[in-house]
Amino acid sequence: MIDSITLENFRCFLERQSARLAPLTLLVGENSTGKTSFLAAINAVARFANEPGSNFEFKSGPFDLGTFYEIAHHRGGRGGRATSFKLGASGKAKSTGQNWHLEAEFGQSQSNPAIKKLDTAVGSSSVVWESKEKGVEVHTQTPKGCWKIERGAKENERSIIRSHDVVFRSFRKDFVPQNDSLTMSDEDFSELYSMSWILARMIGGLPVALAPVRSRPQRTYDPGRTDLNHAGEDIPAELAELALHNPAKWQELKKKMEEFGHSSGMFDEIRVRQYGKRGNEPFQIQVRKHGGNLKGPWRNLIDVGYGVSQILPLLAVFFEASKPSLFLLQQPEVHLHPSAQAALGSTLCQIAGRQTQAIVETHSDFLADRIRTVVRDKHSSLKPKDVSILFFERRHLAVCIHSLEIDEQGNVMNAPSGYRQFFMDELKNTLGI
Repeated sequence: MIDSITLENFRCFLERQSARLAPLTLLVGENSTGKTSFLAAINAVARFANEPGSNFEFKSGPFDLGTFYEIAHHRGGRGGRATSFKLGASGKAKSTGQNWHLEAEFGQSQSNPAIKKLDTAVGSSSVVWESKEKGVEVHTQTPKGCWKIERGAKENERSIIRSHDVVFRSFRKDFVPQNDSLTMSDEDFSELYSMSWILARMIGGLPVALAPVRSRPQRTYDPGRTDLNHAGEDIPAELAELALHNPAKWQELKKKMEEFGHSSGMFDEIRVRQYGKRGNEPFQIQVRKHGGNLKGPWRNLIDVGYGVSQILPLLAVFFEASKPSLFLLQQPEVHLHPSAQAALGSTLCQIAGRQTQAIVETHSDFLADRIRTVVRDKHSSLKPKDVSILFFERRHLAVCIHSLEIDEQGNVMNAPSGYRQFFMDELKNTLGI
């Protein structure tokens, strides 16, 4: 789990600042104050830490931060653009209790960001990788000793990218460094454990990021790919696959989705209507409402409110048995009426916790207020410390992040004056005042 993110000269964030992340973190603030960029930064860190040998990826859907020119902060006027930017994160492993940390400094390589320096640490072991004119240097410190690894300028690009993953041989029980400087062959280098692999165990897996607007409903679906994507286009096919081939799991998921549908007032039942018994047959997603003891007619997903089709991808990944450990959500309340937004707040409190972290960009006071009342009334396992509210406040050409907490009564503590005004303005816009 990620406990904090540090940014410097990154997009609209000029001054070095850190923001506290919790099992459930809300990102609030006006439009164009960097909330999506903040989610993209978390996405880049989590993917880097979970894909050994990878570089930082700033164009992974649904985020696309562009080239170095779009990412490095521009001070305006004669201030110009920053020549580098920094991105860092820290946390604590649930399994071992070890603290972990990483921070990368990026420069420009052609038009793309390139790592100039990378500082990573797990427990009492650390490695600092730094690009030099004549190659790269890797300085390591472990309980077994400290030493330096030098890589020459003749290294190809792939080897240089891989070198930032070095944790060093200290994780091999039979290795003890004999001197302070080691020159390593490619064969030796390939045997080293990677810091990315170890950090992956700390963070807990790749994130799932969902865009603010999901795919449009269709009257009839054809079976297709079931790989998760940020628009939720895979969800109908996944539901049909479960209903046809794993009815027990489908019934479990269906029950949870219907509980949300009932509490939100959106629907009471959901089903997959299949036009055959084989996996390649067309199918429909249908819902219906109850009126007292009466059950209404089944209606096609395309014939009911747009909000139903927008919430289904969220519910499917929320209630999946093997749900991911990190959700990055952009305005999940889009197209939901206030009672459904509040119900979504309750659901977020249910899924967030020790095993799952949810970081949510929202403009909904109803969602935020429900989360505060759920914690206050102890209707979930979340404690006040398990909720973080990050308020993004514009200051001229830069943005300041305020890390806010809630108390036992659900009150937001130490909120700046602009925080409540933001939600008042949002409510006025909603009511057309």
